[in-house]
Amino acid sequence: MDKLKQEAISAYEQFSSQDGFSDKNSQQAREQGGNEEDGIEAGFREILKKLKQARDLLEAKARFEDDRESLEVLEDVKRIENAVVTELAQFDSSNMPS
Repeated sequence: MDKLKQEAISAYEQFSSQDGFSDKNSQQAREQGGNEEDGIEAGFREILKKLKQARDLLEAKARFEDDRESLEVLEDVKRIENAVVTELAQFDSSNMPS
């Protein structure tokens, strides 16, 4: 599972480095009275949204075109999506006020 976690973190870092994504989410969170952790959580949620869109498209393509390569990529997307969900759950639990 550590490998999947690293893949998810790597994907997040790559994605977040584009267009100031992480900074934008952190800034928006602060403007709305939150903190940087809220921005990180928003980033994870945005990644999940994009992964779900990719998964839906791959499922449709694989189903209608009987495309084996799409099925293989779909499995990778699902694994990364699960790793991001797990990481987000851990992030949520570690940032809950006690």
